[in-house]
Parts: sequence; C-alpha cells; structure tokens
Amino acid sequence: SMSDDLAKTIQDKLRERYTEE
Repeated sequence: SMSDDLAKTIQDKLRERYTEE
C-alpha cells in the first residue's frame, strides 16, 4: 500500500542517518 511504502522509505532514511557513525 501507499502508506506502507512511505513508512519504509522514512525508515530507510532514518536508518541511514543513525548508521552514519
């Protein structure tokens, strides 16, 4: 679904940010 895709995208973006270390 659209919202599932959006949530996944947001999660991926946050993940990138938190794994920058």
